[in-house]
Amino acid sequence: MIRLGLIVLIKHVPHDLSEVTGLGDSLASLFSVMGKPLLLYNIAKLASRKSIDCVLLPEGFTHMASVISASYPSLRIDEYKDRALIPTDDLFELQFNSIIVESEMGGVVVDQIVYPWDLLRIMNKVLVSEVKTTSISPNATICESSIVNGLCMIEDGTFIDDFCKIKGPIYIGMNSRVGTGSLLRSCMVGSGSSIGFKLRSG
Repeated sequence: MIRLGLIVLIKHVPHDLSEVTGLGDSLASLFSVMGKPLLLYNIAKLASRKSIDCVLLPEGFTHMASVISASYPSLRIDEYKDRALIPTDDLFELQFNSIIVESEMGGVVVDQIVYPWDLLRIMNKVLVSEVKTTSISPNATICESSIVNGLCMIEDGTFIDDFCKIKGPIYIGMNSRVGTGSLLRSCMVGSGSSIGFKLRSG
């Protein structure tokens, strides 16, 4: 069998966030990066560098399996029983608690999320590597008295109320609401988030 791309093996490794990820993949999959679930973000990063032949999903991996299968060819495996059947050449082991970021040299680096505060350090790396130009959706609403300064990505349906200051690099996900007088800088706001004062009555 001739393969040209990567085989990606999703692995679960015990760590300090195991209380979240140890309950299956449903809670951890709620964590998103640049508007995508963490695992899809990671797989897309790999796919941008080399084609992916298959994503090997562990048994018990339920919530994200259908989402991954919709975008990439995938197989369910028991990592221990099926170990002999897993090809080792072009195998990329992707831990559940990791994130792939671009390095300063143009390659990719896998960074582990072991402690909750690792998220802050890693999210800053992601912002710097992903937000390289300003992109504001035509379907976003930014009140005239608000200031947007620096590199930013503002997605569809976002509403930024009066007297806000948005200082990049920043990512604001779809259908988010930023309330009156809010200051946001160097952060990532997930889709459907509400920040600041109450935006609208009712």
